[in-house]
This record gives sequence, C-alpha cells and structure tokens, in this order.
Amino acid sequence: ITEGTRARVKGQMRTEAKGPLRIHGHSDPVPAFELIEATPLTRWQARKSLGLSAFTGRKRDLDILKNAVASVERGHGRVVSITAPAGFGKSRLIHELVASLPARWDVLEAACSPHQTTSSYHPIAQVMRFQLGITPTDKEDVIEARLRERMEFRDPALAVHVPAFLSLLDVRSGDKAWARLDPVERRIKVVEAL
Repeated sequence: ITEGTRARVKGQMRTEAKGPLRIHGHSDPVPAFELIEATPLTRWQARKSLGLSAFTGRKRDLDILKNAVASVERGHGRVVSITAPAGFGKSRLIHELVASLPARWDVLEAACSPHQTTSSYHPIAQVMRFQLGITPTDKEDVIEARLRERMEFRDPALAVHVPAFLSLLDVRSGDKAWARLDPVERRIKVVEAL
C-alpha cells in the first residue's frame, strides 16, 4: 500500500515498510508498505490512540448523560440512545462520559460495524473476545480453555453454558448435546446463557 493508504489505516492495521518501489507512471520510486495484520482496535480506538483534540461545546449533552448515570446509581435503570450522522462526535461524547465515571464502574466496550449487520450478537462476541484476551490468531482450543477458566472463576455452575458461548465466538463445541440441537434450540440456549 502507499503512504497515503497507510495513514488512513494507522492504528487499525499493522504494516511493514517495503522500501521504495518503482511504479509505472511515476518517475520516482514510491514508498510502499505491506499490510501484516489487523489490530483488534475499533476505528474509534485507533483514532483515540493517536491523540484527541480538546472537548468543547458538548457540556449540555454530557450533563444529560451524567444525570442518567446518577439516576442509575440511585437504583433507577436507564436506557439512553444517542443518534446523529457520522462525524458528529457520538463516540467522543461517550469517551468523555466513560472518563468521568467513578472507578467502581465496569465498562464493557464494543462497536457495531456495517459489515456485521447479519450478526445481532457481534457486539457481545466482541466484548467477550476482549474480556478473554482472544486475538485473531488464537486457536480454538486456546479460546475454549480461556472461556472455561473464566467461567470456572466466576461460577462453576456457568459451565453448562460453555457450548453457547463458544458458538458466539465462532468456535466449534465438542459437546454432543449441543451438536444435536437445531438452530432454534441453539438460539434459545444462547439467550439463556446471556
């Protein structure tokens, strides 16, 4: 890829310089880079890792979110929907809210992708992969071992849900009872596990 393309994927892709290459139509050699692998970062995480500008002009929006958090802390559940066209600062607003939360809050982060619209569980699987430290190169046996270890730590009774969680992670389960379930039964088991 070119330097310009490399700049656009910075933080999301690991690249390696291949030196200047002669390209037809260019009088001088062009710096070239090889794509090595995708990083586990979302577009927002990659952008954030490069540094952020000052957060201005959104105090009212941030106060609304902080009031919702305060309401939750008083025991009143809340759902907040943030909608706006691309580039309006939704991710940055959430970033600022999360940064203001007390340390006792656990924040689980996932990102939706237009390429994953056929998988309603994709954000959940993304959170699970992050929580388990799963990388794209991990083998299925490593993923299953990490999942079992975490579930055993949380509550040994959760082991019954291992096949359902493995299916969310696109890992085949060796469980014979799971293999006999039809797709509707598997979906029910996944919902029960969640």
